[in-house]
Amino acid sequence: MFNNKRESFGEKLLRHRSILTLVSLPVILVFVVLYSVPRSPLSLSSKPTLDFPSANLEELIYSIVIDAGSTGSRVHVLSFSGGSTNLKLLNDHFKQIKPGLSSYANNATAAALSLYPLVDEALKVIPEDKQSSTPISVRATAGLRLLKGNQAEAILDAVRSYLDTFPFKHSAASVSILDGQEEGAFAWLTLNYLLGRLDPSSSLSSSSSSPSSSSPSSSSSSSSSSSTSKAKKTVAAVDLGGGSVQEAFLMPKEVADKAPKGYVKTLSALGQTFQVYVHSYLGYGLMAARAQMLGEALPAALRGSCFATGVKGTYSYAGKSYEYAGVHGAAEAEDKSDAKSEEGREKEKSDKPGCSELGVKALKKEQDCGVKRELAACSFAGAWRGHAKIVEEEYYVSSYFFDRAVDAGIITDKNAAQWIVTPKAFQDAAAVTCAAGSTLTDLTKKYPNVATEQLPFFCMDLSYCAALLLEGFALPADRNVTLVKQVSYHGKMIEAAWPLGAALNELGGM
Repeated sequence: MFNNKRESFGEKLLRHRSILTLVSLPVILVFVVLYSVPRSPLSLSSKPTLDFPSANLEELIYSIVIDAGSTGSRVHVLSFSGGSTNLKLLNDHFKQIKPGLSSYANNATAAALSLYPLVDEALKVIPEDKQSSTPISVRATAGLRLLKGNQAEAILDAVRSYLDTFPFKHSAASVSILDGQEEGAFAWLTLNYLLGRLDPSSSLSSSSSSPSSSSPSSSSSSSSSSSTSKAKKTVAAVDLGGGSVQEAFLMPKEVADKAPKGYVKTLSALGQTFQVYVHSYLGYGLMAARAQMLGEALPAALRGSCFATGVKGTYSYAGKSYEYAGVHGAAEAEDKSDAKSEEGREKEKSDKPGCSELGVKALKKEQDCGVKRELAACSFAGAWRGHAKIVEEEYYVSSYFFDRAVDAGIITDKNAAQWIVTPKAFQDAAAVTCAAGSTLTDLTKKYPNVATEQLPFFCMDLSYCAALLLEGFALPADRNVTLVKQVSYHGKMIEAAWPLGAALNELGGM
């Protein structure tokens, strides 16, 4: 006989408990994260994905990179076609969450669980049969570096344990704090990959290619075509941030093998190994350089030459304050007890060295790098740089170099993603901006698009950009340099950020 007794609600729950557990687990995890840090609620945002023409899904190769920044974390689910030696980027699918891992400083478990929406996004994008062969990495940046004691390592350990619950491929080394050298090296790899300079036919011995235009004022929207040319050398990359400036370039093996420790990063991609010189000059980014140039170690007369007549103020950086005054203000501040004649003041002002000299002095080129100069070149701030012949490389410079070039009118097309200039263009722009007799009113009229709070430092910023290119990196004044914001890759404009390089390196090491 059939048992017609109806199941109670509790019996139904018991019978389907395993299914309910699987369904409810993601919801529970998200709620745990939401309530772990009540002052920093979790927020999600999705942005348009970078999508290239589709390929056979069975042939795709995937890599997952989570960029764990100070204010939020972002996942990049990158898909490629082709084999390991000729990877073609098809898609960069990304999603972002806030806050960042460092917001969970006192709760490492909550920090790890906060990444669930990002890993879940990867699970949705990557076919199930590809997941076990797909590498995943989590690279934390500035936020975790600032945590006290063992808080950062506790969060990294929790993330490693959490990734063990997912099918993706990873090791203990897949979760780490990204240092300046790695970030610079991965960004170099990204840039050269997008430009098509990692083709096996390219080599250090191949002749240097000419830029798409020799005119400093020519838009380089056409220069992207250079990425399809064959047998071109890799390019050097310089990224001018606020706190530091990074330089990276491919170094000949015979030089790299003799390099002091900490200057060369070995990368693998497209079936090749690259030994890349990378150095991050901490304290020499644009904002930090202002503090260097305003420091008491440099002459006050030089400091005054960087500011418009009559301008006075205080600049704050990294918890310290620096007084500044323009040409007239500087003279008054230096000689309060001894009144000078007007004629004497004018002579002092005309004899005063320019702001460009202050930029050069701030670089501390005289500092030794610990290697005999006849054997290897020191650059600035006590850094080793290999041999001076590296100036033969094509240089792509970015970030504040690009921004200040726009502000100064060096770049005349507001929609430009690349622009070819010379270091002399920055030198000339600085000379005009720092011209004797300029007042803040003059500068406001000449540069109406420069933010009011940045305008007093405009002469200083341009002088430092010129000094960095000419003296810091020893580039000839008439040498073509490409300012870059984005790179054209198969008809799409892409920022040359480090996550793509990290993925290429990860896949290259498999």
